[in-house]
Amino acid sequence: MFHINQRRGFKSNRKTDKTDNESGALKGAISKLREDLKSNGARTVGEWRYQRQTSGGTVRARYCQTPIVRADGKKSINKSYDLYIDRAMIEHVFDELWAIQRLLDAVQFNETARIALKDILLFQRKLRPVKPGRCTLIPNEERAPL
Repeated sequence: MFHINQRRGFKSNRKTDKTDNESGALKGAISKLREDLKSNGARTVGEWRYQRQTSGGTVRARYCQTPIVRADGKKSINKSYDLYIDRAMIEHVFDELWAIQRLLDAVQFNETARIALKDILLFQRKLRPVKPGRCTLIPNEERAPL
């Protein structure tokens, strides 16, 4: 449970992240990992990581920058992750672990305890509001928020 708490990922509350935009290095790595989970038949990320480790693969998220030379001769950098586990996957692992533990001891692993522990492990505090900065026309005044 402590390991899940430490590696639970960041839950974004940005308005731009609410849309289902599948661009970017993180989102590409997350969708690739979801495909790998389905193709390998793994029920959880933990099971997938165990399969990958026993076969000699890496199980850590690594940021890669690969230089690419395009057809017009310009250079660019392809930024990607080997793998990236999102918060929803961690939440799924918690639910799967809890379901198995509940079969072993239904009294201790009841629904009230599950909700309380899940709130503790996956809690994310509200972010502080961002100050709008100084006005460009009147430098000693704060900028008016939108």
